[in-house]
Amino acid sequence: MKTERNEPCPCGSGKKYKKCCLPKDEQIALDAIVNTMLHNEAKVDEWEPEDNMWEEIEEQVEEDDFNDEEPEMDDDDDDVDDEDDDEEVVEEDDEDEDEDEDDDDVEEEEEEEVQKISNEEMKLVDEWWKKYKKMKDTVEEREHLRSFINLYPHLVDHLELYHEVLFEMGSNHYRRGIYETFVELLLKIRDDYPITYRESFEYYDSDLIFWFTAQRRIDEIGKFFDYFKEDGRYSDKLADLIDFFHAINRSDILLMSFSGSKVFKHISWIISNNIIQKYLYYPVTDESIQSMIDEFEKEGVRDEDDTIESLKELLLDYTRPFTPWSDKLPMKRSQADSYYNKIYKNFAYFLCKKTELSFSSAYTFAITIYEYYNRIVGQENRPADTFSLDEKSIINYLIKNYDTTFWGYQMQCFIALNAFYHFVDYLNMCGNISEEQKNSVQEMLTNIYQKAYEISKYQGPEMLLFVKFPLWTIKK
Repeated sequence: MKTERNEPCPCGSGKKYKKCCLPKDEQIALDAIVNTMLHNEAKVDEWEPEDNMWEEIEEQVEEDDFNDEEPEMDDDDDDVDDEDDDEEVVEEDDEDEDEDEDDDDVEEEEEEEVQKISNEEMKLVDEWWKKYKKMKDTVEEREHLRSFINLYPHLVDHLELYHEVLFEMGSNHYRRGIYETFVELLLKIRDDYPITYRESFEYYDSDLIFWFTAQRRIDEIGKFFDYFKEDGRYSDKLADLIDFFHAINRSDILLMSFSGSKVFKHISWIISNNIIQKYLYYPVTDESIQSMIDEFEKEGVRDEDDTIESLKELLLDYTRPFTPWSDKLPMKRSQADSYYNKIYKNFAYFLCKKTELSFSSAYTFAITIYEYYNRIVGQENRPADTFSLDEKSIINYLIKNYDTTFWGYQMQCFIALNAFYHFVDYLNMCGNISEEQKNSVQEMLTNIYQKAYEISKYQGPEMLLFVKFPLWTIKK
């Protein structure tokens, strides 16, 4: 027999089912729905990877070069104090426990805000759910919800839509190409039912930001940052927004939207990079570096380690002439890391100089290259090719790092593919690869992009900004 939402939980906890095991059971049901939808979608698209290349490589990921554990390297510079590490872990655990307690307090306060209702009103809520669970069409579900909102506005918070309804409804509308009609409903819920909306606002608001940006309605997204500014717990979704706006070269939106926010520490990094960008085109002298330090001080973003010598070395790394890099990778881990560190900094400068990208955005793409090579440096058997831009290595990296969503690859996968594409332009300009090699690798990357996008296009409205590949054009 199916347990109703307001009945005692069958696990014997003494709580109502909706306050105990319902969320877990609904998640299991949702996972099953998602898996079925993905299976059916694959049949509709009738898309198959050429020569089963994608599946064959994916099967090798766990047993191939990119292992979760990095082998120990024989390098004195990499010694770690285990005792200190243990102490740090304990401290972090304590902080996590405090955060969990705070989260519980917030949830209890929000629960108290929902007014108690009569048994007759609760029957209306349960009846809505019974009808909803029998529905198969997403438009019918939307209108079923809209009707309830119109008839019983005071009962909407008791539907607890944040458990499954809004997520599932939004995904289905997006997949059917009618997302705008769902946006209208979501905005109404945001305005009229903040208790329901705030339960999962980080997902709803980030999707609204992606959607309005894709529709070129950027002047309307300001309010969707408000909850993020009030609450610093949602670092994952904030990280997605940061990557998104850097990828489309709009760090100015982050500056404007989070100016003065105490929970958004990334602001000072953008300000610092805006200052650095100006000095990339100045002669690197003690006088120019001191002027840059003065600007850091004025904006309140100077780091205690910012000295004339350290910043001079940094700027010289960035502005190194685009000449060939040595194809002999140092054996020591620390030296190899330093080698790739210098390469990605120079690549960031290349992007800033040869595209429309700001330095913050260029850095976001460039750091992907450093992370890619950092994984290679950690392998037990290093590849013979110092730059390792072969198909297998790149796909392994993408699968290992970005293949974790219901609908396909994370947004960062497409940022990485753009980074690889222009990194090939950079290596060609430096003289490390020929024009023919460049064209061959970029053709391969385009092929990977097309296949990855095909299985990720329903992931969410952020994907609307990644239809074009590559995103940027290199200036001649």
